[in-house]
Amino acid sequence: MRKFSNKSLSVTWLKAAVIGSLWASVEIIAGSFLHNLRIPLSGTLLSCFSVFLIIAFFQLWDDAGIIWRTGLVCALMKSLSPSAVIIGPMIGIMSEAVIIWIFIIIFGKNLLSYILGGAIAVASALLHKFASLLILYGFNLVIILKELYRYTVKQVRIETPDPMWLIGLIVVLYMVLGIIAAIMGYFAGKRYKLKPHSVFESNQVELKSKSELLTQSGKKTYSLFLLVGHLLAIILCLWLLNTADYILSIPLCSLYLVACFIWYRDSMRFLRKAGFWIQFVLITIIAALLLEGYTSGKYFSVRGLIIGIQMNIRAFIILTGFGAISVELKNPLVRTVLYNKGFASLYQSLSLAFSALPDIIANLPKARQFFKEPKTLISHLFSVSLKLFSRFNTELARRPSLIIITGEVGQGKTSFITQMLCNMRENGLKAGGILAPGIFMNDRKEGFWLDDIITGHRYHLSSRSPKNGWLRYGHYYFNPKILRQGNDILVKAAENKVSLLVIDEVGPLELADHGWAPAIDKLSVSTTIPHLWAVRKSLVARASRKWSFGEVYIFDIDEDREEEIVRTIENVLDFDLPL
Repeated sequence: MRKFSNKSLSVTWLKAAVIGSLWASVEIIAGSFLHNLRIPLSGTLLSCFSVFLIIAFFQLWDDAGIIWRTGLVCALMKSLSPSAVIIGPMIGIMSEAVIIWIFIIIFGKNLLSYILGGAIAVASALLHKFASLLILYGFNLVIILKELYRYTVKQVRIETPDPMWLIGLIVVLYMVLGIIAAIMGYFAGKRYKLKPHSVFESNQVELKSKSELLTQSGKKTYSLFLLVGHLLAIILCLWLLNTADYILSIPLCSLYLVACFIWYRDSMRFLRKAGFWIQFVLITIIAALLLEGYTSGKYFSVRGLIIGIQMNIRAFIILTGFGAISVELKNPLVRTVLYNKGFASLYQSLSLAFSALPDIIANLPKARQFFKEPKTLISHLFSVSLKLFSRFNTELARRPSLIIITGEVGQGKTSFITQMLCNMRENGLKAGGILAPGIFMNDRKEGFWLDDIITGHRYHLSSRSPKNGWLRYGHYYFNPKILRQGNDILVKAAENKVSLLVIDEVGPLELADHGWAPAIDKLSVSTTIPHLWAVRKSLVARASRKWSFGEVYIFDIDEDREEEIVRTIENVLDFDLPL
């Protein structure tokens, strides 16, 4: 037997889930608002608001460990955004939280540490932007910027100052913005702590029933081989470009780019943005005009043009490659491995944060109020956070248990459960739900029945042969009327206060949000009745994480005895169901 629990989580991780979900919602709403208006330095404004938010919340919950955990939760929530390239924003969010956390650890919980942390955190956004551009375009970008600076100074006929002086001035400006954000956050948090209030109506936050963390988007398939392959391909392409062997590098780089555009089409949204192409053209032109022209006196340089194009190809490869990597990192197997390697608290915190995100976004004030009334906004966020913390605690406590019987396809999971239910019924256990025994003709499985465990009624669920109006999934055609009937059977069984809900089986249909998924969505959050599922081995990891259950027990019919399974069910019923 394997077992894991989603019912226990430290207070620190719970609070990180609360703040992380609120921070992510602000990033989504305010970020979209700023980018749609094409406001310059929108990333800097978001950094200032992040500092404001972190320090304000720290006045309410002053556990320093919350800060870096919150940054990690918010950064990883960003990883499931529809944006194509998310690694850069993730690093930015995480670095802001870590910087503030470090200063609090060093200088203590006081205004000085908040000011220093806020100043460096916002200034780091500038460093992060420069580092991102440097990674994209290489060190030739530094040469171009230097030549552009010298050319501009010459044209305005002023004495050439040291470029470092200008850089220092910009850094100081960013630090001043960070200081202002830190001070505002400090006093906003103190003010709310003394006098809690909210100017907006804040209802109870509703949570989504299933976790998006292991939900595979559409029919997208993932590959660990591709994940590693993209990293190697990026390194190889950049090395080839640096060798200036264009006969070899251009065809190979083009082949890689075309393959990514075909396979990861939805993740290449940056190609639709006018700003990307404007930047592409500007860098090419500036490189052609200034890379050698300023020093040689010529207005155009073929070598500069080639270098400009090379820089843009480099940027194409990095953006495309990391866009593909961002998709592959959503591989459910990657997340499951991380969970099993000691990241269970992070997973649970993320799961809670994701479950609250849609309702938080729906009930937040309009984006314009984020900037017009930051003080009233933070009071609203504080009010929501207290309710959300209570809601998360309640959610963890009431999660039903899940018992999974697993085995290979055709190994007899249904027969095993049927016999086990007969034995348990003799001991007075009231079970309800559905079984799906196979329909065999000439030793060949032709479809499935659907049996109502309580009434004993049998329905024709699926067939290999096409039938008018039936829906095809895999090798079988399913009767949509009986699919709805099966969901109704599960809901009615819960209403009849059964002791155990049985679902045979949870498979690809349910993982794609069809089949019995509607009933599971509803019953996993509306009741505390334990579930017993049949799941094939290859799908156990995804099925066990998709919905928010508490204690999860996984039994293999090859390895575990029926007596042990029955004993576990009896223990679950004794301790988890209300009297």
